Amino acid sequence: GSSNSSFMVEPELAGATLEVLFVGGALLTAAQDGQETKLDPITESVALRIARTFDSGVLMIRFKPGASAGNSHQPWVVTHLDPSPALERLLADRPHLLVAAYDQFLDWLYPPDSNWRIPIVSVTGTNGKTTTSTMVSHVARAASLHVGLARSTGVYFDNVSKVLGDKSGFLGHCMVFENPNVDIAVLETARGDVLRSGFAFDQSDVAVCTNIANDHLGQHGVETVDQLAVVKRSILERSTGAVILNGDDSLCLNMLPHLHGRSVYLTSFQENAEVVRQHAPAELRSDLRVINVETRTDSDWIVLHESGTATPIIAVNDIPATFNGAAHYNISNAMQAIGAASALGLDLAIIRHAMSSFETNFDTLPGRLNIHDNGRFTTILDFAHNAHGIQHLVDFIGKFPCQGRKLVCLGVSPNASETAARGVGIAAAGHFDYYICGSKTSDNPNVKVDTNAAIRQGLLSSGVAENVIEVIPDQDRMVYHAISLCGSGDLLVMKPSYSAIDAAWQKILNS
Repeated sequence: GSSNSSFMVEPELAGATLEVLFVGGALLTAAQDGQETKLDPITESVALRIARTFDSGVLMIRFKPGASAGNSHQPWVVTHLDPSPALERLLADRPHLLVAAYDQFLDWLYPPDSNWRIPIVSVTGTNGKTTTSTMVSHVARAASLHVGLARSTGVYFDNVSKVLGDKSGFLGHCMVFENPNVDIAVLETARGDVLRSGFAFDQSDVAVCTNIANDHLGQHGVETVDQLAVVKRSILERSTGAVILNGDDSLCLNMLPHLHGRSVYLTSFQENAEVVRQHAPAELRSDLRVINVETRTDSDWIVLHESGTATPIIAVNDIPATFNGAAHYNISNAMQAIGAASALGLDLAIIRHAMSSFETNFDTLPGRLNIHDNGRFTTILDFAHNAHGIQHLVDFIGKFPCQGRKLVCLGVSPNASETAARGVGIAAAGHFDYYICGSKTSDNPNVKVDTNAAIRQGLLSSGVAENVIEVIPDQDRMVYHAISLCGSGDLLVMKPSYSAIDAAWQKILNS
């Protein structure tokens, strides 16, 4: 086995398995072969010593039957230590213990009567959460703050990756909170994990809702966009400071009567800030801030209106992520990030400087409008996976220079409904010359929807010819095939699955 000065881990042994779970330094539960059990004094003493040595928020220790050592009998030996166990899996059949684990963990992070709070920015919405969260993080780092960022691609500390994977929920947020060096937490907050696991924070300082669109319906009891809006509103209701809402989205505006007592920022493409202000209830209008896009000196500017003063922040064309204004949705994301940064009290000069250097390259934002030109054709990698996202993407594609054909690989979540998948096909129809339906097949045997067939049906019903549609559910083959179809001057738009994105990007770079 391997060892240090405090304990030894033995190689895997045969026999019964004893799993002991510590949360916040305290014993939560012990189970032998899946059945809860009481620890004998010797094993409990060893486990407690290990837990104190690790001093981690969560620790699972696995024991196996041992042998006699000297004159004393050691009934169990340590064979495995996991300082980041999957609690939802370990305690799946004991939900009461899962709740107790979360409570115990939070009490460890924030002991009662102690003030260990840091500013928290939570970002929700159907599309744009990851980009907006990353923009806020970028501005905060420009203000010399140590930033913990949890988003759908992982957890990052000062832009350095700690762990990859979707961390836009409870466990990812806890990873940010347990780092003592973090000055501010920026948390992409997904509705799915809120419904599954609840919140890792009792309150935030700033909350953002980018937009609300038809997506993920039929999951976790959410059947309509109005119900979806209520879930996302619960995230904003946790803010005790400011909320930033998309003022061009009626479902976001419908939240306003529930958000009294908070500073409200509305973002909008409406040039007249007073017209935007009229969308809010009368009692909120006097303190309402508006961030909009206005034409000034022949350029579009993002302007902040507050306390009767209009302050130009930055020209749209000076934000690289907007591609000279062609990426309309990134203008919206930028307005919301500027609102969050302003609500945090960050200096406008710092906000302006940070936004002027924000790009959507693969290293910064994998799968968010990443563009590669290999000299023969251009590839755009983007995660647009619902009709709302596709509509924004095709609007951008319509402004993107292309001398040849336009090809697209379309995909949705493996668990998407038939209606949602068909909607993606309808939204993309007529904007490309060739279509490949490349959704990953669901691993869940209970999922009966053939999402690729539904996307194809959406295309056909919108007038796309059958001979320009292919279905290739294998991700590797889809990427290779799509690249092989491209000729000089072509534009390829690709949407791989989350798990295949790194491999897809390498194939694009090598094309």
